[in-house]
Amino acid sequence: MSDHRKHLSRGHATPSASFCDQLAIWLLAALLAFAPAAFGAVHAWSEFVVLVCSLGLLVCLGIRAAMWKSTGGLRWSPLYLPILGFVLWSFVQIVPMPAGLHALLSPTSASLYADAHEGDLGSSYLSLYPHATWQDLRLVAVASVVFLTVVNVTRRSAQVKMLLLAVSLIGAVFGILAILQGLFSNGQIYWVGPEIVQENSGTFACHNHYAQHMNLSVMAMIAYVMVRLRETFGRRWLDRESLAEWFTNPQLRFARWLMVFAVCGLVSVAVSVSRMGIISAVIGLAVLSLVVAIRSGKNRAAIPILVGLSAVSAVILIGFEMVYERMATLRSLDSYANRWQIVKDLVPAFGDFLFTGSGLGTFSVVYPMYDRGTVSQFASHAENEYAQLLLEMGVPGALLFLWFVYLLARCAIRAGSRGDHPVMVAVPALAAGVLIVAIHSWTDFGQHLPAIAILTAVFCGLIVSLDMRASRSRRSAEGAVDDPQYSEHPVTPSRFGGSIAVCAAAGMILVVNAPGSLMRVFAEAYDVAARELVESLEQSKWRASESRYSDLITLAERAVRLDPGNVIYRYRLGVYRWYAASRGRELSQLSGNIPAELVDAADTIIDEMIAAIARCPSMGALYCWRGQMEAWVLGMGIGRDHILKGIETAKADPIAWSAAAQVSALDGNHELALEQFRRSVDLRKGMIRLAARVLLRDAKRPDLVLELAGDDPSRLNDVSWILRDEGYAEYSRQARMRSLEAYRD
Repeated sequence: MSDHRKHLSRGHATPSASFCDQLAIWLLAALLAFAPAAFGAVHAWSEFVVLVCSLGLLVCLGIRAAMWKSTGGLRWSPLYLPILGFVLWSFVQIVPMPAGLHALLSPTSASLYADAHEGDLGSSYLSLYPHATWQDLRLVAVASVVFLTVVNVTRRSAQVKMLLLAVSLIGAVFGILAILQGLFSNGQIYWVGPEIVQENSGTFACHNHYAQHMNLSVMAMIAYVMVRLRETFGRRWLDRESLAEWFTNPQLRFARWLMVFAVCGLVSVAVSVSRMGIISAVIGLAVLSLVVAIRSGKNRAAIPILVGLSAVSAVILIGFEMVYERMATLRSLDSYANRWQIVKDLVPAFGDFLFTGSGLGTFSVVYPMYDRGTVSQFASHAENEYAQLLLEMGVPGALLFLWFVYLLARCAIRAGSRGDHPVMVAVPALAAGVLIVAIHSWTDFGQHLPAIAILTAVFCGLIVSLDMRASRSRRSAEGAVDDPQYSEHPVTPSRFGGSIAVCAAAGMILVVNAPGSLMRVFAEAYDVAARELVESLEQSKWRASESRYSDLITLAERAVRLDPGNVIYRYRLGVYRWYAASRGRELSQLSGNIPAELVDAADTIIDEMIAAIARCPSMGALYCWRGQMEAWVLGMGIGRDHILKGIETAKADPIAWSAAAQVSALDGNHELALEQFRRSVDLRKGMIRLAARVLLRDAKRPDLVLELAGDDPSRLNDVSWILRDEGYAEYSRQARMRSLEAYRD
């Protein structure tokens, strides 16, 4: 037998393998710590750091694959297949295809692209926003690399414990930080900025995201404690003789501290008043206790039960009233009305994109076409991961996801029932963590945050790795399981060809995205600077020097130049160009001859909107802004068609509805204008003033103004002043009287 084979069969790691695995684990721990520290890694700069770390992990996997004779190569798992399929299907969505094939596969998206190109369509994409698909595909690739890394480098119990300990300590730090910020908050994260969006949400902007991350961390703490108890007491862990001993055993001092941190973590979740975070944690702990009791005995279910009861007791002492009031809102279905409204609105969209999906990451530009709500609020995600998955990836993506879940569940069941090694007792806690995330995903989009997606991938990877250990372990004479780092016969290249394929696919996506991700960092910085300048100009009522307007356009142009596929940046550039040319005047304020500088600005804006629409044909704001430039500035009849196209693709945009109502008023269709203005005002109350002036100026119908105000006292009060200023004294008096009556009622 060769030297390296002898080395492997004895269960010892070769130096190259040890260094490779140790480097990967430390790099993974750094990534797990950085992501929540960087507010969930949602900004361009933090996403770039995550991408670079993922490339580092990929290099470690590449070294392991290349040195398979000394490292054992890469492990193969059937779970790689749905991952690879998901990545490839996402890639298909952004590959140009002929118009005929596109129309056959996805008639809805093909029609939108045809409208965007005004019938001259050579090739297009299944994704309605390829730029967003690339961005979300990058996150999928990062999570896939993390999953592959965990599966392939956690081959010994020491490595599993090291990773569990890293997750536990990171969670403990951020849990304590969240509690301290809640007690001594100055309104800023880390006490130096940025501003806290929701109280008691730690370093995350949203309490739901914090709850998901902390619930996973708590399950890692419980898993590590259970492993240490099993190692310390052997088969009699937490039986009647050892149940009390573990409170005094000096070897378990750190494990007892982790129990305290787990309680603190659950308390911080409760204080964050994330309703589904609390519910999913309760269900996860209950399921974990039940599984451990059935599999190992009811005494061993004491760990999750003790953690849960201690957390409940602490909440009762420090914040019961706040948590109770928040949970009491669940009695009314209205508490989740907005979330479920999104899902209901998406039902027609599911049919339109059933077989191909609208494109990974395209929810924010597709949902407005189906939005029937009365809240004018940008919805970046569906607040339901499963509904968003079905919309964006269609049936193929949903089937691949279900395939992955099925295989993962099989791994968890096998690992939980076969293994007898101490580290195997961590499997139920890991599975409970994944269950918690699955439950919470019904009402949140946490998996779109790198911090949560990476941690979930770690849990899944550990379950698969422990399943491989359980299926390959050999029992010794004492009934324990040996702990070899590698199998006696390392896999050959032909055996892990599929593993290399998954690594290659994820690596290709990360490498291709790396330059664009770096450019996106600078583009986001320019965009933020431009928006801050706009806020300053608004405060000064657009009274500023020419140089400040020039700076605004320069910043916006640089953002577009560095991130050309981002249509949001292009839209903002168009708006800024108009404000710079008109000095903040609204389009509705234009009358008479249009100055030449406004005409020139409109021409430039229209060209930029056309280019943006070609990149994202479903974004209604682009059509609306283009149409207003064409109709109100250049006097082009086609502008009205584009305004109407805007409300078709942005059904909850008050500006689009207001522009359409102005078109209807000019056409003499006053009743339609009234309905469109009513929709605009319902979405944004401030639109009542513009609507009243248009109905009086173009329609000469003060009666429609009163009808638009309805019985709302604030609206009636607003229109009463407008009616008086426009010379309709009698109608102004009626509005004022109705307003007073409404206040009395």
